[in-house]
Amino acid sequence: MLQKVCEMMQNENLIAKAAKKEDSLLRLIYVTAFCVAQYGGTQFRCSKPFNPILGETYEFKTKKWKFIGEQVSHHPPITAGHAESKEYEVWMNTHLKSKFYGKSLEFTPLGYMNFRFKDNDHLFKCKRPQTSVQNIIIGTMYIDHKGECVVENTNNGEKAIVKFKALGMFSGKDKRGLIEGTIYNEDGDPEYELYGKWTESLYYKPSGADDSEGTLIWEFPEIPDKWEQIYHFTDYTLQLNMIDEHIEENLPPTDSRFRTDQRALENGELAEANDEKKRLEEKQRERLMENKTSGKEFCPRYFEREENEELDENGQKMISFKYKGGYWTDRKNRDWDDVPDIFGYDN
Repeated sequence: MLQKVCEMMQNENLIAKAAKKEDSLLRLIYVTAFCVAQYGGTQFRCSKPFNPILGETYEFKTKKWKFIGEQVSHHPPITAGHAESKEYEVWMNTHLKSKFYGKSLEFTPLGYMNFRFKDNDHLFKCKRPQTSVQNIIIGTMYIDHKGECVVENTNNGEKAIVKFKALGMFSGKDKRGLIEGTIYNEDGDPEYELYGKWTESLYYKPSGADDSEGTLIWEFPEIPDKWEQIYHFTDYTLQLNMIDEHIEENLPPTDSRFRTDQRALENGELAEANDEKKRLEEKQRERLMENKTSGKEFCPRYFEREENEELDENGQKMISFKYKGGYWTDRKNRDWDDVPDIFGYDN
């Protein structure tokens, strides 16, 4: 699940381009495109991710940007993530509200995705659309997204509202993934339109202009060979669990790459993967029980809960976590002496 959060950075080039835009509305367009494009990898991904272990971490580091994620809560299950470059920082968490309707599941994200640009300190907040899993009992199961994605520049009030069109019961597959968005200036007037499909490509154009005047802003990455056999992963996603000697020597023992169940499944050792999954979850239950008995409360190592919690439209608290720093210093010093043992074998 932590790697799944990092998967959004597959489209990092959109945030990097946004950072170079002096026009604040164009910057808003690229941020919004990033928020929409992150759903592209979900279109055929109905398999359930591995349940994160409390205290589990995951890092991904490139020459231009770096990401750190941590499992910060067990009930409710919440993963917090933070990405940063010289030009921007992005942070979010996976707090969800779910409903079961018999034939389908619906997930409503609570809280925001946040984008801060370092040249002018502008903060963009994204409220994400709903996600549903359809045909759970009968038919071909598929994932869809519906409702509005709202991205606002909190410094000047400029706003983007993108409508995700749900695939109806009798809609053809060619209708899947359609979005329509409007970019408003600080006076509330429409300036641009964002359109296309979150499954394929996105374009923007001046408000009211013909589609022929649109500018391509994003395309889904090239599909690898035998896509169906590799869980519909892209080349980027396939790298997320990769480990070699150089990576291994710099990682904390809590990193997702050291999960024995995940590694066994990747190696095709299904029976061992199942046994290891049970062992890790039992190990976590024992650790939680020990903490409860001793009165010890879990505290995330690299993220902290924000105090300014808001309420959603149903009056439910939106739990928010923000990166408090320290991971990359610990990594540089390889200071992992007091990290929890969450994957190791007990005597």
